[in-house]
Amino acid sequence: MKKYIALFLIIGMFSISLYLFRGKESVPIQKISQQSTQKEVLSTLFLSELLDLSFDKKQYQESFDISLAEKELSSSSLIEQAKISFVDSSHLLVSYVPVSPIAMLGDFENRAVDLVGNIFPVKPYFSKDGLVKIYLGIKEKGIPSLEESKYKEKWLFAKQCLLDLLGLDLPGRIESIDTSLVLEKSLGKNEVVVVLQHLHRKDYLRLTKRNYLNEMSNYIILCDKLREERGAMMVDFRYDTCAFLEKFAD
Repeated sequence: MKKYIALFLIIGMFSISLYLFRGKESVPIQKISQQSTQKEVLSTLFLSELLDLSFDKKQYQESFDISLAEKELSSSSLIEQAKISFVDSSHLLVSYVPVSPIAMLGDFENRAVDLVGNIFPVKPYFSKDGLVKIYLGIKEKGIPSLEESKYKEKWLFAKQCLLDLLGLDLPGRIESIDTSLVLEKSLGKNEVVVVLQHLHRKDYLRLTKRNYLNEMSNYIILCDKLREERGAMMVDFRYDTCAFLEKFAD
């Protein structure tokens, strides 16, 4: 009788262990939590699509390749780095560093650019509020890689110009920087156009590539005399000893 009881207990324990083991395997990945280095985060739906996770296509912890999944996330134009771990067998934690837009690329619709020249969509992933528009004069329909394209020199100058201007105590908000003509050989065409929005006035500044910082300093001084002006003003600083002002309807 004792042998039968012992055998029953062993079989029962084996059955419970087998049940628990199968139960653990049979629970698919059902939840994704995320940690981001920025306040604005990517949608969980977007992350699940990158990871090929859905209710129709179930995946399990035992067969989920974390290394491959991290590569898939990092290959996205919106993510710089990604790390994945399991909270439990059905719960993924995705920690990532999203790209950080420094400006809108005005040559295209709904495209931003980061410090290293990566181009990526803004909406619905990020907010474009407060971002300066940069124009490079790109004519192609396709979106190039700025660091490897013929627009690289214009891009590098536009980026440096933006960083320099953001470091100044400007009287208005920078709306756009246009370097489309910054490489023109003709002095009449060569220019950097910076647009600043004031409370009641918009200024279009025509600057030179070699001396734009000094010209911006002169503009700041000039703004004290223009503070009562309304509408739109074009100020051309491309001459050594003077600036030309023209008021026009915006």
